[in-house]
Amino acid sequence: MMKARIQHFLPVLAVIVLAAAMGGCAEYGFNTSISSAAAKSLKESIQKEFDLMVQDFDALDAKGEAELCTPLRFAVARFAVYQAIEEGRKTGMAQMTRFITRARRALTSTGEKLKSRKCVDSDGDGLTDLAEVRRYKTNPNNADTDADGLADGLEVRRHRTNPLNFDTDGDLLSDGEEAIYFKVSPNHPDSDRDGYTDGFEVTRGTDPGDQCSRPVRGPRAPGPWAKCKLQKEFDLMVRDFDALDGKGELELCAPLRFAVARFAVYQAIEEGRKSGMEQMTRFILQARRALTAAREKLKSRKCTDSDGDGLTDLAEVRLYKTNPNNADTDADGLADGLEVRRHRTNPLNFDTDGDLLSDGEEAIYFKVSPKHPDSDRDGYTDGFEVTRGTDPGDQCSRPVRGPRAPGPWAKCKRSLTGKRYRRRRRAVRRPVRREGENPLINESITHNPLNP
Repeated sequence: MMKARIQHFLPVLAVIVLAAAMGGCAEYGFNTSISSAAAKSLKESIQKEFDLMVQDFDALDAKGEAELCTPLRFAVARFAVYQAIEEGRKTGMAQMTRFITRARRALTSTGEKLKSRKCVDSDGDGLTDLAEVRRYKTNPNNADTDADGLADGLEVRRHRTNPLNFDTDGDLLSDGEEAIYFKVSPNHPDSDRDGYTDGFEVTRGTDPGDQCSRPVRGPRAPGPWAKCKLQKEFDLMVRDFDALDGKGELELCAPLRFAVARFAVYQAIEEGRKSGMEQMTRFILQARRALTAAREKLKSRKCTDSDGDGLTDLAEVRLYKTNPNNADTDADGLADGLEVRRHRTNPLNFDTDGDLLSDGEEAIYFKVSPKHPDSDRDGYTDGFEVTRGTDPGDQCSRPVRGPRAPGPWAKCKRSLTGKRYRRRRRAVRRPVRREGENPLINESITHNPLNP
């Protein structure tokens, strides 16, 4: 890998060698003046090679194997790289080039030595056998030496716990239980800092990761209980406000009280969090009073729903301009509440999308969109397809006669959906009974709802 990188950057190395030669000539008194553009190009090339050298060193020692497998070569390479970093920046381009070349040779030698040695990981825990034996004193043939549920490599590199200790923080929970199951810190006995250890909270049925989850029985710990109680009141206030204005009735029935309550709640949300607990308490009490007054005012007024369409009479009169005594103002087969909240259609328009089918026929019977005149996007409107006996919800169901529309006909060339749809319509059609025919025959045939 390192040889491939060196071959890839051979042009850069050629420029660096040229810079070194020019620097050497300058030291002996020869005139090596070059243009500013050339000097800038040389400087950028040297900086690029310097960054690549540092990157290769970090990649070589990413897992700490080089220091264990080839300690001498690694020490030489590290000294050369650190010398290039510390001393090279203070000198000129020639000296900097020498430092980079020396560090590159040391890195190449270390990489080749590392490949020739067998630094394997027998148990697959992310630590080499040599690292486990010499540095961490763990079992190279067991991925989890202390049997706590975490592999030795995860304990050393991610969680920074002791791979030889079943319970690093001593809270009576294993490191694996804390890190994997309870999602708390295996390095701290009290992860949420509420005064109770994680093991004690688990035995009492509370959440060891929630600061406001306190055991009911047990020793009284100095936790943030006043703050938790205030946070609970704040959440309850916001939930009550959302529930009170869930259908938009409060703004219509008691607009002044609603404006006061909304201002108080928003003030508690925006300003209360920035202030202390005392000021936050005042904001919550003020919002609670405003919500109570608005709720009482809402109960005293008659915000009823006379026609049972899901919209209050006041909302129908002031907001939607519909008839509060008629559940379906436009007589399209959909209640006004369904049109407003579910289908988002116009409760005053019999045919919102103008495809000659009512909103109720499209939404309930044909199962197509009442907001788009061509639900299946095949170039024919839903009303036209119904009159020609095809399915307005099937893109491959095309009318046999009529204008040719730019639809996906190449894709649907072999589809028999349209034929099957028309055949089904003809099959369910009520036959005309002739004189003398047995009326019990075909008694299972039902009336065709598509062709009444």
